[in-house]
Amino acid sequence: MLKLKNKIFLFLSMILAVASLVAVSAFAQTNDPVVQNQLRSHINLHKPMSDVENPKVMKMLNDSWNLGKNKISNQQPELNLNNWEIVDSGDIDISFTNQLTYEEASSFNAALFSDERKHNLEYGDKFPALLLNPAKNHAMLFWEKYNGNYFFINIESTPQKDGTLRWHVAGTAEVPK
Repeated sequence: MLKLKNKIFLFLSMILAVASLVAVSAFAQTNDPVVQNQLRSHINLHKPMSDVENPKVMKMLNDSWNLGKNKISNQQPELNLNNWEIVDSGDIDISFTNQLTYEEASSFNAALFSDERKHNLEYGDKFPALLLNPAKNHAMLFWEKYNGNYFFINIESTPQKDGTLRWHVAGTAEVPK
């Protein structure tokens, strides 16, 4: 009798395992874009920098970022940066890339952490921020240099056939103080 119960238990366990695999496989192969996005998203969760950083430091950074936005606006008025959002670079994930597919987030992060950033962000520079346009298809990483100049990395996107965006560095500029 015990052997029969063990065999029945084993049989039911195998059926449950196979059913679970079929359900997960069907879920993963859905054409629902919301489900696909959830399956492929690159997600980081943390408190916003403004919630954990010293308020005096945040004021100093926000003042610097607003000045930088004004400088690039004066340098390139055709961009019309009035409605562009300033995102501190510590919160780009929770403010932007968490809403992208994994491929888009990876592409954006590759542009964000490009050689241009590595070679120009120096000791003594202020913490970077990102300018993000309302359509969320164009961004500029920027920071105040130790000498008072501002450095900008233009990050643009190219729409792909599948509807996703491929991000790339489209140029840099240093604006004097």
